[in-house]
Amino acid sequence: MARIKHTFDYNSRGCKGNTRGDSIHETYVTLEQLLREAPANIALNIEIKYPMLSEAVDDWKMDPFFIEVNFFTDTILLCLSKHLSNRAVLLSSFSPEICILLARKQSRWPVLFVTDSGNSQQTDVRAANLQEAMSFAKKWELDGVVMASEPVVRAPQLVEFVKGQGMVCATYGGLNDEFEGATVSVVLVSKKDSWVVLLICCM
Repeated sequence: MARIKHTFDYNSRGCKGNTRGDSIHETYVTLEQLLREAPANIALNIEIKYPMLSEAVDDWKMDPFFIEVNFFTDTILLCLSKHLSNRAVLLSSFSPEICILLARKQSRWPVLFVTDSGNSQQTDVRAANLQEAMSFAKKWELDGVVMASEPVVRAPQLVEFVKGQGMVCATYGGLNDEFEGATVSVVLVSKKDSWVVLLICCM
């Protein structure tokens, strides 16, 4: 219970629904279970969530207690290496640190940096805008960037800008669920690599 007191829900409401023995949902599927049980022909975009200091302190008003980032990343990669065969997989994250570690610790799976620039104000300069995100991705030899779908639908030339730098460009967000937005994104990005279309269609 002492750990629960550091969460946003507990601090704002005085309680948290998912305490031990008092859960409001079924148990989560683990990564190992997913890799074992999902059909091998299903490609996966594994987006790795890791707390960012600005989000914890400013947005969620939480104490910044995080799992050590190397241990966190190594645990995920070990699970992937044990339970993946020939499944098509790409790794992505909003966390620049996670992207750096993924790119440095393995070369088997592509790594994409996810940014919400163009939709909301970003506190990390590496995600402040598309140009900064691309500069970061190139510096650390990532495979590309994933952008919110809204800026791409409004300005499709952004895709060619990214591809012109030799990187993959993909999108996520609500407009990917709408026919016109999804069509624009898929047509533009599919010129680069077929596996990126899987990312766009499945999100």
